[in-house]
Amino acid sequence: MADEQNPPKRRRDTILPERLVRRVLEGVGDVVDRKLGRTIDPRSGLTTDQLIHRMNRMIDERVRDEPGRGRVAPHHLKLKMEWGTHSETPPEVTQRLEAEILAAAIDHINDSRYRTLAPVKIETEVDIFTTGLSVDPTFGEFEAELQRRDLELKLGKAAPGARGFFLLSHSYVI
Repeated sequence: MADEQNPPKRRRDTILPERLVRRVLEGVGDVVDRKLGRTIDPRSGLTTDQLIHRMNRMIDERVRDEPGRGRVAPHHLKLKMEWGTHSETPPEVTQRLEAEILAAAIDHINDSRYRTLAPVKIETEVDIFTTGLSVDPTFGEFEAELQRRDLELKLGKAAPGARGFFLLSHSYVI
């Protein structure tokens, strides 16, 4: 008698036609959107993941082998924004982007077992020569000293009175 009161439910009989109709309508909608030029090409826009991937490659390219200290990575990140377009974004959006980029840079530096000359920090600036967004990793206040040392090594000169560098531990808490 329980079977008479609760007949067995038909599985997916009602769902299958809905799915078919939805797929057909989505396909037609995609074709109409493409013909009208309303599709967004994800490769043309810059996503946060692409920006972080580019930044990580630039950090890897700028890593220096310091004798007795290991591999030293840039610690000062300049987030350059295009003047006029991105400079008009609300400050909270810029702060969230800074936090995400900073966290990704610290993770990459730690995961790659790099050292830094100072704590990792980010600075945002509006640049009229930048299109879109870019991240430029530098050694910050140590940049001029490192370039001078590289030039002296290239010319074969000893560096009299060269200042030593201190390395900070990179156990960062976000």
